[in-house]
Amino acid sequence: MGWSGNPSGVPAADADRTKLKQILLNLLSNAVKFTAAGRVLVRVRAEGGPLHVMVADTGTGINAADLPRLFEPFTRIESTARDTDGTGLGLMLSKRLVELHGGRIWVESRETQGSTFHFTLPVVRHPAAAEGLVTV
Repeated sequence: MGWSGNPSGVPAADADRTKLKQILLNLLSNAVKFTAAGRVLVRVRAEGGPLHVMVADTGTGINAADLPRLFEPFTRIESTARDTDGTGLGLMLSKRLVELHGGRIWVESRETQGSTFHFTLPVVRHPAAAEGLVTV
């Protein structure tokens, strides 16, 4: 299965619903905040392995020199920090929540060309156990 705009058929994430909402809210909030014009896109896929979520934007992008510290607490990129609100904790929190669920998070970005944040989460292996868990 490839990237899906329609998540039907995508397995449930083995994740806490509230924590997954927080991760998505953090990533979407940043994408919208740094995309004055263009688009924000969310895609989900699962190909027999973990659930893979992608949040992409056509915004300001991130300088390659800033990428290594992006998930550190209180990190705000100088070139954009003066124009936006925030504490610099959202990405660090998202990283910790993803890792607590057994997943991983990373970013691809080019300055002036937008950013793509990816994260993975384990999927529910037994569909009967999926009741109450999150279907992305």
